[in-house]
Amino acid sequence: MSRRRFAAVTAALVLAGTAPVLLPAAPAAAAACSSYPDWQAGKWYNAGDIVRYTDGRAYVAEHGNPGYDPTISTWYWEPYA
Repeated sequence: MSRRRFAAVTAALVLAGTAPVLLPAAPAAAAACSSYPDWQAGKWYNAGDIVRYTDGRAYVAEHGNPGYDPTISTWYWEPYA
C-alpha cells in the first residue's frame, strides 16, 4: 500500500470516528399516548378531553365537539405532546 493511500485511509477512519451518528429519534409521545382512549367518530368530546387518533398521536379537544376528526377539524383539536 502506498503512503498516499495509507494516509487517505487513515484520515477517512479518523474522520468517520468523529462524525456524529444519526439515528432516527424514538417518538417521544408514543409511550405516553398509549394510555389515552382511542378517538371515536360520533362520540361527544368536551374541551380538555385527550384522545389517541388512528395515526398514533394524541390530540386534545380545544372545544366541545361531536367526534370531529382531529386531523381535519383543527379548530376543535390540537396535537397534544
